[in-house]
Amino acid sequence: MKKYFALTIIFSLFLFSPRAQHASKRNKVNTGVPLPQKSISFNPFSLFEPQAALGLGFDHIVTQRWGYFTELNYVFKTPFYKAPAPITGGFRWIVQSRYYLKADGDWQYFIAPEFRMKGYGFTGSGNFENLQIGDTLANFSYKANALSVGGAVLGGTSFNLSKNGQWRGEITAGIGARHKFVRYKNLPQGYKPVVYEKACGFCPPQIHEAVGMPYFPMALRIKYRLP
Repeated sequence: MKKYFALTIIFSLFLFSPRAQHASKRNKVNTGVPLPQKSISFNPFSLFEPQAALGLGFDHIVTQRWGYFTELNYVFKTPFYKAPAPITGGFRWIVQSRYYLKADGDWQYFIAPEFRMKGYGFTGSGNFENLQIGDTLANFSYKANALSVGGAVLGGTSFNLSKNGQWRGEITAGIGARHKFVRYKNLPQGYKPVVYEKACGFCPPQIHEAVGMPYFPMALRIKYRLP
């Protein structure tokens, strides 16, 4: 998992390169705030997700039409849900390239392609089978790592929460697809999880299932504009 985390750092360095941050100081919004605009953000509702996330985002409006957003979170098991199986911690990294339909005034509207990566460790117990030798491990206690990679297209808007525009709110929503790769650390070679028929075809996959699936990214963030 360390190599995937290192990959996110490389992408971040490229994203924040001086060339990407270059912008003309003559660009201004109607509120009189010069471009580029930089903000930090926090998503309080991510703490209530089944896999809670705690971190900060960085938003950079470079020109009247283009900007980017990135967010890095620490992922942990929330105390509000019994499932999924306890995770031992990890990270979630989100990056968006934003095209602004309207970047001036109190309300800003944008559309954005999004890439996200989430890696975490988890533990639990389950049944595993080796079809070649016809053997089954019942209630086997396992340790595993998971890496989830996904992409989406979303739309969003941001608006003032304070009169001077220093504090802002932001709402984003979209649709995408992601895939999860699971690697068991202590499972004997040749054994795979026993697959049981689900109660419904639309039930979400279990934490150990490595399947492609759609997802619907939504967020409500609080932003603070940097001087």
